[in-house]
Amino acid sequence: VQVGGLYNAARHSSGVSGQVAGLNNFAGQGTCTFQVAGIYNQADTVAGVQVAGIANRAKKVRGVQIGLFNSADSLNGLQVGLLNRSGRRWLPLLNW
Repeated sequence: VQVGGLYNAARHSSGVSGQVAGLNNFAGQGTCTFQVAGIYNQADTVAGVQVAGIANRAKKVRGVQIGLFNSADSLNGLQVGLLNRSGRRWLPLLNW
């Protein structure tokens, strides 16, 4: 687990189970189980949850994204936010 006052970064996230930061988190190649940030999260693969005050972004999500704006290339789970994108589908409030 990485805990940072402002920012966390893991180039290869296979050894990082989760990240908690005041501003933003970045997890590169591999799978991250959770990210919690005040502004923005970005990950290659999320198998768990991303929670951000503004936006979440991941290539592949197996779990939940919660934020104002959520984006995933591939989603097997739920997105909760003002605007949610999964692949080519854009939906307000909830996306699955």
